[in-house]
Amino acid sequence: MMQKIKTAVFYLCIGAILIFGSHALESTFLPEFLMKDLLTILIALLAINIATLGIVFSKLEEIAISVEEKTGARPTFEKTQQEAFSSVKEQMWMIGITVVVSMGCSSSFCEQYVVLKYITQTILATVLVWDLFVLYDTSSAVFKVLNLSYSFLGKNKK
Repeated sequence: MMQKIKTAVFYLCIGAILIFGSHALESTFLPEFLMKDLLTILIALLAINIATLGIVFSKLEEIAISVEEKTGARPTFEKTQQEAFSSVKEQMWMIGITVVVSMGCSSSFCEQYVVLKYITQTILATVLVWDLFVLYDTSSAVFKVLNLSYSFLGKNKK
């Protein structure tokens, strides 16, 4: 739990730096991007994550079959399944947070209070950074599973 809090604070800091930098440069790109395109990007990254997890789990199934043939014991990869499900839940939460915060950020109430506008933009930037790290974790899992696949299935590395 403490690690998740540290991770969230890290992403929040990166999001705050991005928004602070954007406002310091007087750039409207990032705030406009977050309001117009973030939800679409999050849904696309969720779809990519789910498709990638499908590939990962099909390879893990091949590995489980191979290990079972060689040792008689079948690995379950329960922790891997839990982490994969957790990453999908995180992304669903990010989509929900984005919808709620975007509604607040685009409201006339938020326009009246500049600090509230910065806070909502920082939350949206944090969600973007967090989701990119989830995508990175998923893609690194693919390479780990492929390497594991080569070792257990006896395939030659190229």
